[in-house]
Amino acid sequence: MIGSTPPRLPAVDALVRSLENGTVTAGRIEVLNATPKIQAQLDESFRQSERSTAQLTATYRANPTWAKFDDKSNAVELPDVASLNQNDATHVLKGLQYLLDIGRLDGKAISARNGGLSTDSTAVYQDWLQAQIGVDVHA
Repeated sequence: MIGSTPPRLPAVDALVRSLENGTVTAGRIEVLNATPKIQAQLDESFRQSERSTAQLTATYRANPTWAKFDDKSNAVELPDVASLNQNDATHVLKGLQYLLDIGRLDGKAISARNGGLSTDSTAVYQDWLQAQIGVDVHA
């Protein structure tokens, strides 16, 4: 339908999650009885695929689809924890830890919500995510 946005395919969502999680891998083609020349071409193609996959994964992990980065205002908006199921909360928590580890959130104004609550603290946001997952943060 003109003007409408088609729904995303589950395979696309799975690929994006794999890229953000860093679990996507390059595929290797094996040819029985390949000549040394053909095998060398296949090996080089695989190495190139591995490099491309690593670069694409790094890009997706540093700029995840679940966070809204605004470079003009130097801010990042994180998803409302109350809207996340357990799997999504786990995905966001792992991704958030990666962003913290690489310094992607350094100097950014954080905007995060959990239903009617709001925070600018990544530590509080992590606690909310862990509670949503079912981890007792005070144990």
